[in-house]
Amino acid sequence: MEGDAPMGEDDGPIPGELSGPSPLRHPWRDHYGFLLNLTKDEETAYEQANANVLRAELDWKSMQDAVVGKPWFSKELTRAYASPNSMSRSPLVLASDDLRNLLKSEGIPPNRRQKVWMGLSGASSLKLHCAPGYYTQLRQMPCSDTDKGDIEKDLHRTCASHPWFETDEARILLRSVLSAYATRNPEVGYSQGLNSIVGMLLLVTHADEEATFWLLAALVEKILPKGMYNRNLDFAKGLMYKFEKLMYQACPELQMHLLAAVQYECAMTVYRWVYSLCSGEDFPAETTFRIWDLLFTGFGPSAEILLLVPLAVFRINEEKLLQLYEDNKVHAMIQQSALRLTDANLLVRLISDGLNMVCPPSTM
Repeated sequence: MEGDAPMGEDDGPIPGELSGPSPLRHPWRDHYGFLLNLTKDEETAYEQANANVLRAELDWKSMQDAVVGKPWFSKELTRAYASPNSMSRSPLVLASDDLRNLLKSEGIPPNRRQKVWMGLSGASSLKLHCAPGYYTQLRQMPCSDTDKGDIEKDLHRTCASHPWFETDEARILLRSVLSAYATRNPEVGYSQGLNSIVGMLLLVTHADEEATFWLLAALVEKILPKGMYNRNLDFAKGLMYKFEKLMYQACPELQMHLLAAVQYECAMTVYRWVYSLCSGEDFPAETTFRIWDLLFTGFGPSAEILLLVPLAVFRINEEKLLQLYEDNKVHAMIQQSALRLTDANLLVRLISDGLNMVCPPSTM
């Protein structure tokens, strides 16, 4: 997309080429165009997070000669998987200490995410194994009436505070990608949560709908647990059971307090965050993309990464939560904490520590 302009009070940015972080243009929008509602201290933390994005770009450039410049790295960016049906990733890039350290400390720079995600997720490989024009053909084929109706219902709910998603252009792109994927994968079809994922992907790809489609395909078919979006309630129950075990393991006092004293069930919040991949407007956009950096590059098992996000939010707020005895207040605190979690480095460190706890390096 061309013509990306600084954001004004009444209009916001449309997906365009990101050259790096911008200063906080207005206290109510981040540089992706999402509404913010921050205190002064939180604004300072947000500005520090922006500076961190710029530092990531500089560090990524310095890493190129040592890692990215290697011939095998370029090869892996276009063929990260041995075959389109392979579920194992090449260890060449994913085992790189330089890349893993960058993911933990700073993340992938915004203007490099599309290329890196396309390669390391297997999205480019999926595309290469299809005939030219495959996506265009899918767009011209109707999905089921049920999926079509569900997609239409969710279009106006997608990233509702972002001005670009109120435009016809955004909704046409959302509809096209979601319908095409429902046609490609009728076993999954359309599932709630996919709309928010596609919306955020469109921001990363600068409204490149075909790249967005293939990144979605890589997520559902290669990265996320098989059957996650197949309307399988047993799968969802299994995820919630795993989360309860993580809570008992990491913060047993808080888990007992929530269940016994507050009678607060974490399931609905965890379910929403996991199935939307922490997208939409539950977390700051850059924080969401830092989580996705881990998913797309194979930093660890996807289900564990996603479950460790809500665990981290509960751990960050443990002392305050232990003082609450009303479930609505617990829910409000968790939601607000996630929405204001601009310190993505803290979150990623907690995820990394959690991965070492639930699946030691030798098992990942």
